[in-house]
Amino acid sequence: MPDFGLNFWEILILAVLAVLIFGPDKLPELTRKAARVVRYLRGIANDAKEKVRDELGDEIVDFDPRALHPKQLAKSIIVEPVAEIPKQMRGVTSDVRSLPAEVRAATSPAPAVSAETDTPARGAALAISFDSEAT
Repeated sequence: MPDFGLNFWEILILAVLAVLIFGPDKLPELTRKAARVVRYLRGIANDAKEKVRDELGDEIVDFDPRALHPKQLAKSIIVEPVAEIPKQMRGVTSDVRSLPAEVRAATSPAPAVSAETDTPARGAALAISFDSEAT
């Protein structure tokens, strides 16, 4: 059942206002009509869910629309993958001397632009700088 954020006193005030506005003789009929409308809308929603499940198959059974909430999306796209980085980095050494000579030569700084043509020099490695305070 949905939570509308109403406490007992607010519901009581709404009930008293409903009796004052519609009168005690019309109120039971109005509540029956409202209940019928709610049942009808629930039926439409359930039928739509079943049609979507039938059309999309088993993939939609595990789908949770709450996963599309921006906070959940940010958590699944940014927070969880970033949390996995330390686990993935285990065993990775930062000591360049332990790398083979070919790899050390390929990663050594090289001129990125040829002085004569202002084009990238052949075989120039891309220099990637890292700023730890940028995050």
